Amino acid sequence: MSAALEKKRRAHADAVAELEREKRSGEQRGPAAREFARREALEELIRELRVEERTRVRQSNSIFSAKRIIVHEERLCLRDRPLSNWVEQETVGEEDTEEAPKPQPVFLLTGPSARSGVNHNLRVTSS
Repeated sequence: MSAALEKKRRAHADAVAELEREKRSGEQRGPAAREFARREALEELIRELRVEERTRVRQSNSIFSAKRIIVHEERLCLRDRPLSNWVEQETVGEEDTEEAPKPQPVFLLTGPSARSGVNHNLRVTSS
């Protein structure tokens, strides 16, 4: 009887020791798991950021010259919600030029889906 009792005590002590080892290893893995989850959440957020673009042409007619002003607008969005207002950049070109140089982007995002590809060419307006 005492041998069986001693065997049960030893098994219980082994089980308690195993639980303590698992608890310590879990405490060591906890910060690494939290850091991994945080990094994954940040990368997902960055993947959902996009830049919307639109371009329009404004013509300015005066007695001495006719100018085409190409207005390029960008805004930063998260999913379908804008995070910023439209940021305008104007490029002045003469009337006879067909293509004006594209201004430098305001929002620089990297990755395959960084730019939305939205490029609305709006009507020509006179001012």
